[in-house]
Amino acid sequence: MIATASAFEAPYQDNGVLTNLISKMETCRTRWCEPDEGPSSCRLYSPYIPIVQASMMGKTRMFFTLPQFDVFVFYLCLREEKSSGYPRSIPLLTKALTGPCTEGFYSAFLLAALDALNKFKNEFRGGNTVFSAWFLEQQRPEFWKEIIDRANSEASSENFLFDPKIDREQAYASYSITLNGVFHDRLAPLSLLQDNIVFVFDEARILLESQGSRDCNFIELRRALTHFPSSTEIRCPLSLMTDTVAKVSNLAPLQKADPSGRATAMPNGIFPPFFLLANVDIWVEEDDPPRTLADMADPRYYCRYGRPHW
Repeated sequence: MIATASAFEAPYQDNGVLTNLISKMETCRTRWCEPDEGPSSCRLYSPYIPIVQASMMGKTRMFFTLPQFDVFVFYLCLREEKSSGYPRSIPLLTKALTGPCTEGFYSAFLLAALDALNKFKNEFRGGNTVFSAWFLEQQRPEFWKEIIDRANSEASSENFLFDPKIDREQAYASYSITLNGVFHDRLAPLSLLQDNIVFVFDEARILLESQGSRDCNFIELRRALTHFPSSTEIRCPLSLMTDTVAKVSNLAPLQKADPSGRATAMPNGIFPPFFLLANVDIWVEEDDPPRTLADMADPRYYCRYGRPHW
């Protein structure tokens, strides 16, 4: 674990991957603001991008480097507590986001998180960049506890509760309009209107697990994301959903297989996955390769040697 952590501190080898991702993020934002009219509309159903790549190839390392490109990153690791993977998850955060959740709770959580970022940005007086300092701030469990407590409190308030009546569709339409207004009113006064903000849901396959008769958490979260304003006046926070290649297709289903009727009604509603399929040896560090058998067995080299995003 120590060796893996030290590998995260090594210089990043291919910034082109990151600039490409940031470009995709801006394209996603542009499509989110498309007019929702006409057969040729490219309007998205929800402002998120699935990340497709095999395990142990550097997805998480990529997210850890985004703050160097003036991006505010919310890193939400949903890995199980007993997992040996790195980085370790924060149990109270994982529990809050992976238990039976509602659209209202996820909406309250997103807004509480953005309020916390706004407060941090306005009060920041540190020597590092505010983007890197913000990323480090999230490693404290107490930081997330404050956000979760506020989200739980707000999720039980009238605006965030969905009460299906006789006409469920009409009731949901009214509920959705209410949440759209809540998101706009909460975000408009913040100092974040034109900042590049991304929520990273790492190990996101757990959101796809069945919740009995309820929709899975992924569907609830995706609905919550739809309430972000689709206006050029507010630079919409995006979400990145990532996991292994074997599972990520469920985060970007074919239109005919999408479990959401609202999503399937929009032919171009899901942003195309961002594929990271580079060969494993094309960015090897020429100045510091493994030179001995001991080096080859060192986890530090295992994490760096030939990994396309390290």
